Amino acid sequence: MSKKLWQPSLERQKDANIMRFIALCNREAESVAILFHNEQGQSKQYSYLTFYQKVSQLAQALAADGVIKGDRVIAVLPNIPETVIAMLAATSLGAIWSSCSPDFAVETVSDRFIQTKPKVLFVSDSYYFNGHVFDRSDQIELLLSHLESVTTAYWFLISTKLILIILNR
Repeated sequence: MSKKLWQPSLERQKDANIMRFIALCNREAESVAILFHNEQGQSKQYSYLTFYQKVSQLAQALAADGVIKGDRVIAVLPNIPETVIAMLAATSLGAIWSSCSPDFAVETVSDRFIQTKPKVLFVSDSYYFNGHVFDRSDQIELLLSHLESVTTAYWFLISTKLILIILNR
């Protein structure tokens, strides 16, 4: 039985889209790429140049952590700009990206992701919903204990204005 690719031109399309994104970042360097507002009234915006630099920096960090094409990178993150940056950084290396909302229970998250054997986990300590902060920091270690294949975790501390902590096993 021959193996057929679903979209053989997909790889070329991805490369072309990356090149268009780089050209856009150069042409529209100071234009707003991401404009973010949260429930607490905080705002943040990234120019195309800053956005491109953040994606590039994180992609370099992932590559230094050994992420290669075909590795699985997962995220349990809220809707924040850093989620988009993490996804683009991972997929730019050819990694397979999967994510879910941080309001899922640890068992649900681990059931969803354990079968993918992820190498890297992006996670946040908390998230905002309906005017409340939900602290998830106590559940991160439990999640990591379920996901034994994870070698590196990038932990965004949302409660302290997005400090990034990298945990290596």
